[in-house]
Amino acid sequence: MTRFALIVAFLALPLVSHAESGALARYIVQRDSNGKLVSISLAKPHQTLDATPTLLDELRDEYDAENASTFAFHIDQDDDAPVPENAEDKKTYEGARDAVAHKIKRSDLDDPRLKSEFAKADAKLSQIGYFQLIAAPQNPEALDQGRETKRTIDGVALGVDLALPTPLFSIFHFLVNQQVEALESRRAFYQNQLLVILDSPEGRVFSDAEKNLIRSSIFYSRIDIMKSKSRRVARNAWTSFGTRAYRELQSECSKHVPHPVPELGSCFQNEDRQIKDYAVTKHRKSSAAFKYDKPYAVRDHRKFLMLTKLGAQFTPVPGFLKAAFCKWIDSHYVPQRRAEGYLHGSLLLAGKGDLAQWVIVNSANTKLY
Repeated sequence: MTRFALIVAFLALPLVSHAESGALARYIVQRDSNGKLVSISLAKPHQTLDATPTLLDELRDEYDAENASTFAFHIDQDDDAPVPENAEDKKTYEGARDAVAHKIKRSDLDDPRLKSEFAKADAKLSQIGYFQLIAAPQNPEALDQGRETKRTIDGVALGVDLALPTPLFSIFHFLVNQQVEALESRRAFYQNQLLVILDSPEGRVFSDAEKNLIRSSIFYSRIDIMKSKSRRVARNAWTSFGTRAYRELQSECSKHVPHPVPELGSCFQNEDRQIKDYAVTKHRKSSAAFKYDKPYAVRDHRKFLMLTKLGAQFTPVPGFLKAAFCKWIDSHYVPQRRAEGYLHGSLLLAGKGDLAQWVIVNSANTKLY
């Protein structure tokens, strides 16, 4: 059966959907008429998001046009600020600093035309079902709709009013790309939360066989589409692949977190008045997921990195160098905020709702709820 036929067959199945409760309240479980598990998707938030700050609002708040030195000061004072590893990144980094301080105007971020176009693009992106799907246990290909999604995203970007002046169009294009990353990060965050829930008493709504398939679907979705051999191996071991991958991750974390506490899970631990993340290590170093003494510090650091990426769009360097620089910047916060779904799930299960909310706040992802 072709991939297209598989997707059509998947969509044609008679489904019975129901929302779960407790830690699973964010998920919609779909089964066919025979009770067979078909998919798990994100439920719509109960509250309206109209009053929730958008990415544009967050960047606007971070930017201070009246004090250009603020940005350079942040770099000098932020203990977590990344240090460029090569001459090209260093040059782009310095250019981004200069752009934020002198080329990007607060009036551009406040422009009603930018706000209007971004709101329309955001609404279109939020309707893409691909970003809502968490797991499809019976169909490996259901989470592999990259081409179709890419066409939709390209259509959103091309749908902008081309009369926008260059600075606004550059900001708009950056915002669309950031919003796509935010939606992908949201899916990974709640996939990781679900993995934690499956190992808890609340995961008993699924059979052991279903849990294995859910884990396989989640980890399969993270294999690069170009790695055909790895994907084939995963499909051939579908009933055990995901569980084995998750246990390997937990085993790797245990090297750094030998005595995990239930409320933080297997990959996070308290150190020096911080919650440290060992699910993602860069150069064998952990990163901070939360700082008890400075509860907003992680969020502000990540917003600063986003603003740095925006500044890079206004540097006179070749596009491929900008892309490499932005990928380097992403490596300092994107995998980390996705992995924090493990922490969030553990905190919820332990009844630590207040601290779990701080994880959401510090993710700097306006798409989490």
